[in-house]
Amino acid sequence: MTPRPGTSKQVPTCCEQSRSGLAPFKAWRTKRQRMFAWSGSKDLEDSACIQVCLETAYKSASSLLSVCCRSRMRFEQHKRTMNVTEFAFARLKTGDIEPALLEGFRKALNVQNDWHAANYSHLPCTIAERASFVFQQIEDPTRILITAKWESVESHWKWIQSEENLSVMASLGPYMVNESADDLDLSHCAGDFFGSVQDEVPGDSTTLVNSPVVAVERFFIDAEMEDAFKRKLDAPQTTPKAGVAFKGGWRIDVGTGQKQEYMLVSGWESVEKHMDFNEDLSNGARDLAAESTIKHYRRMV
Repeated sequence: MTPRPGTSKQVPTCCEQSRSGLAPFKAWRTKRQRMFAWSGSKDLEDSACIQVCLETAYKSASSLLSVCCRSRMRFEQHKRTMNVTEFAFARLKTGDIEPALLEGFRKALNVQNDWHAANYSHLPCTIAERASFVFQQIEDPTRILITAKWESVESHWKWIQSEENLSVMASLGPYMVNESADDLDLSHCAGDFFGSVQDEVPGDSTTLVNSPVVAVERFFIDAEMEDAFKRKLDAPQTTPKAGVAFKGGWRIDVGTGQKQEYMLVSGWESVEKHMDFNEDLSNGARDLAAESTIKHYRRMV
């Protein structure tokens, strides 16, 4: 039994509800068994036959309810997945982060999560669960990276078009540069980059989101090299990557005429530690990309 949100009333779980559905049948079966035992019926063969039929029907009903219960649990689990990660690369007017700007970002993330909770109540909605973070680039402090997890690209665009987002962007406007397409690069990638520790390589390092430095590598692949790139990624790792937290995923909103893009995010103690790392996290796929970039970030909010 689980308490209903906002009240102390106990609500039966899916499995408990399924088992309770068998209660009337169980009671009827028990009653029939007692009748056979007390009736003193001379036709024991008929009684045994009926008993077998009852047992068979009971097992069939139990099996059916068990299947329904498992299907329901899989459905509930699927409803709670957010397998799309937003990567919004934006530009600030200055790399000097004022307290007012930090407070503005915190407020913006809270407004977004409140909106998400109201519109997608079946999904996790805290900042940590949704990996709603803001990072500042180390190479160019005027560049920032905003991340968040979404159920789909469409759900993110629903937020972008909302009155709440327009209000938030208006408050951040004085700090942002929006003069060209290069000032805001919005991408959506398949996968949970920051919230799934089990997908990271086990080792002594911290998880991605808690890493002092987060490296973001972007690989742009020509269409004719896409299959070869994927084969390299899927091939057995040539060298162990123990101690490094990293996650990769394909961009899922590539526009017409654009190259395919693969994003690889990894966590490090420092930029120097990453630069001294001699192993290839892409498993050799990097060599097949038409072009690639790598930038390092620190989490701001």
